[in-house]
Amino acid sequence: MKVVAQESWAWTLYGDESDALYLSVLCGTVGLFTVDFQLDEHEVSRFRAAGDSAVQELADRVRSEPSKHLARHIDNFKLAASFE
Repeated sequence: MKVVAQESWAWTLYGDESDALYLSVLCGTVGLFTVDFQLDEHEVSRFRAAGDSAVQELADRVRSEPSKHLARHIDNFKLAASFE
């Protein structure tokens, strides 16, 4: 897995060999945590069309209401994925 795009201290977009995209969003204030999930077809299409701005908008939504996105969270994402 490799980094496709990144905004320091905000979010990182990863891609794998099958062209799947995964977003890791840094959330929280006093206690920091990440919400890590695979982008769906619509989100991938938006990224391909609009680039980083589409990811930024998605990350902003996740950061503002992380509980709405926890159902998609991949537990131990960074431990399970192999990164380049």
